[in-house]
Amino acid sequence: MIKLSLLSDYLDDSINTYKEKVLKDKYLLDTFGSKENLFKVIYNIREFLKKEFDKDEKTVEKDFETLGKYHAKLGIPFQTVLYSLFFIKDEIYKRILETEKYLLLTPILSSFFDTAINAHAKGYLYKSIEEHIEEILDLSLGEKSKYEKLHFSWLVKFLKYIKGEESTYPNMNAENCALNNFIKSFDFEIKAGNKEFIKKVESIHSEIHRYAKNLLFYKKNNEYIEAYFTYNNLINFSYKLLNFLNSIYVHFEKNKKNIFLDAVIKYTDKQDVCLSVVNILNLKVINRFYGEETGDKVIKVVKEKLNELLDYRKFSFIKGYSGEFYIFHKEKPESKYSFAEKIKKELESITILGNIDLKFGVSISVLELSKIDSKEKLIKVIDYAVEEAKKNLSKIAILDKETIHENIINEIDKINQSIYTIEKAFSEGSIELYFQPIVHLKTGKVVFLETLARINNKGEIITAEEFINLIYNMKLIKKFDFTIFSKILEKTEKIKKAKEKLTVFVNVSPVSLSSSDFVKEMISTVEKAKKEGVNIVIELTEKSILENPEFIKFLKNEYNLTFAIDDFGTGYSSIRTVQDLSILGIIDYLKIDGALIKDISTSEERKKLVELIVSFAKIHGLKTVAEFVENRETSQVLEEIGVDYGQGFYFGKPKNLNEVIGELNEKYTGTLQSSNR
Repeated sequence: MIKLSLLSDYLDDSINTYKEKVLKDKYLLDTFGSKENLFKVIYNIREFLKKEFDKDEKTVEKDFETLGKYHAKLGIPFQTVLYSLFFIKDEIYKRILETEKYLLLTPILSSFFDTAINAHAKGYLYKSIEEHIEEILDLSLGEKSKYEKLHFSWLVKFLKYIKGEESTYPNMNAENCALNNFIKSFDFEIKAGNKEFIKKVESIHSEIHRYAKNLLFYKKNNEYIEAYFTYNNLINFSYKLLNFLNSIYVHFEKNKKNIFLDAVIKYTDKQDVCLSVVNILNLKVINRFYGEETGDKVIKVVKEKLNELLDYRKFSFIKGYSGEFYIFHKEKPESKYSFAEKIKKELESITILGNIDLKFGVSISVLELSKIDSKEKLIKVIDYAVEEAKKNLSKIAILDKETIHENIINEIDKINQSIYTIEKAFSEGSIELYFQPIVHLKTGKVVFLETLARINNKGEIITAEEFINLIYNMKLIKKFDFTIFSKILEKTEKIKKAKEKLTVFVNVSPVSLSSSDFVKEMISTVEKAKKEGVNIVIELTEKSILENPEFIKFLKNEYNLTFAIDDFGTGYSSIRTVQDLSILGIIDYLKIDGALIKDISTSEERKKLVELIVSFAKIHGLKTVAEFVENRETSQVLEEIGVDYGQGFYFGKPKNLNEVIGELNEKYTGTLQSSNR
């Protein structure tokens, strides 16, 4: 039998030609990593080929598989070794043809190299699979995400089958794969937040299964070159899938509350949905007395327990702020209360082990949501539901859609309409001043006019009580006060039409008083009005004065401003501070809060309290004004105990300036005028 060993000289020449080619080509040499690796590979191939030329096919397969594993361990690309073997084979063919010797060996040579190269590929494949499985198993499954666990479990089982370490292979159909169930799950749909993302994931996942089927085919047919390249495609697509899933979850973690709530809102437009809110009770207390580490552990175990209890195919949940968790139901539970009761029982059965074993409680709200059109509304609904659950003895609250719409959504809509009205009033200049008379209780004459702001909404007059809190919340109070002062200046000509010289009381908010721009404008307005013959007294709340006593003194001394305290007697007042300011002549008026005046004719307790305020005011030379005087009996009691002035519906309702001036000129000879909102 003619033996391949006859070709040994040709083999040496071919290998030397290959070595020279590699040494001349920097890029080809770089694929070996170093000259040392090149010489190792060439030496191994020469020695292997010489020894293997006359061995049987099974031995050749086994030996070249071992060589393939060795080259793979060196980190030499399979393509480089493959090119080396094909190059040497072709060079030997050339020499056979040139010498016209050993032509009968060409079929044997071809079969030998086919076997060697295929076995070499098998060695590379098995070594790569072995390293890849080790890499996967080096990471604890507990540290992996749900989708990584599902994919890696499938992949490891499949690769072990290819390597011959498993007797059966996992499901090869993408549609029936556990990872596909995850991709099509309700939880993933919510967290992906985009149908195009889901389609992309499904497409990559299908490619993985296609490559796995191809690899299985090549393995069964002993076609290891194709198997190795297919394996690499399989691994590349696996990591492509995981990277894409990771990017989805990283994006979700950065924006999870917005994405989650957006999904809830989107669903409510199509159907009624259920959202449950779990709240860890007294988490701040736990953090304070047991440490934040314990508080974090409570949050962690609740999250782990919810992961265990809630099927991701039917639920999606996130951790909200602090100790809240939001659970979105794919389908409404048959019994919302039973669902809440079960979750509550499971969570409260947990004990946090430590120096002191800790039990904790939770409240749970289950909300039926329909047609929620904004996150603002949804967040307010959630906040309302959490508070409702905390109030209940069971710490469970079930809110149907009718209750939610009647108690929360409608109220939010009203507030939003009010916000629109306020913004429109500022943009269109439809804020108007109304005036209410203040009467000297002994003479019965009007001596002040209190100014109250109104919004004229297409002829509907809205009072300050209906919008002032919103103006504060919208951070428009400074702009509002600016508007009041500018309108006072516009009305000085009309004010002077009263028969007596008038003084205008203008209320200023604490926020405006802290603004240097506003204070400059306020001083300028007071000075301009004075030149026009109208005096202005700045009316401040007790809070403003107590927070800025030195500043009030400065304004009084530097600009000769006059101040009154509004709503005195029920708020922030410090008698000592008021006393100090009055001694310095900074305060001239105390306006007694209407809550003390109302029903004073029937309440001896309120009467005594007002008597004390009046006595205090008289000692310090202050004038008193009583608010909310609504009947003759109240007026008489106030006069008897020495209150100087009265204001309320008994003396007159707020009206526009023309009406007030007209009535005053008809009834009285003198008028003082104050303004207040």
